[in-house]
Amino acid sequence: MKLVCDLQNNRVVIYENDKKVLELAFFYDEFTYTFYTNSIICINKELDRVLYKSLVEIMDNRYYFSHKYSYQKDDLIVWLSDVYCNLEDEFEKETINRLIMRRKDNNIYLSAINPFCENNNINKGIKVVSFSPAGNGFFSKNLETGLTFQDDIINAFQKTLYKEKVARKIK
Repeated sequence: MKLVCDLQNNRVVIYENDKKVLELAFFYDEFTYTFYTNSIICINKELDRVLYKSLVEIMDNRYYFSHKYSYQKDDLIVWLSDVYCNLEDEFEKETINRLIMRRKDNNIYLSAINPFCENNNINKGIKVVSFSPAGNGFFSKNLETGLTFQDDIINAFQKTLYKEKVARKIK
């Protein structure tokens, strides 16, 4: 696997065998993880030290999520994509993509699932998981810092894209 920081297009792309498997970028006002594979993507120090370190920090934090479809336990975080949906409608919530982050053996594993597609054996080629910044999505809270889960995910992207040089000193 290879990670490319594309400053010109403001995105981070992960390739496997020259095929794009994951893209991290803003799409208008939403930050997105776009999965181009159904395979699990392994993030480790060898792929990119900054992204790995940032995701480990996220896994080390404790989060509060406002509904039961996003949750954290032990070395697992499941995130229901920030899209409009009626969470009381069983069918509707099952059609929303979820990010799965799992830590195991000094690796972070990323994947996306869509319960409706999985239950009906539908192979969805691309899965997009979105994160609304500045408190515009589902309520979440990092219990240690007070930031949101969405902001932590976006900060990890920014650190990776700019190799931790997010703040620049102006003389």
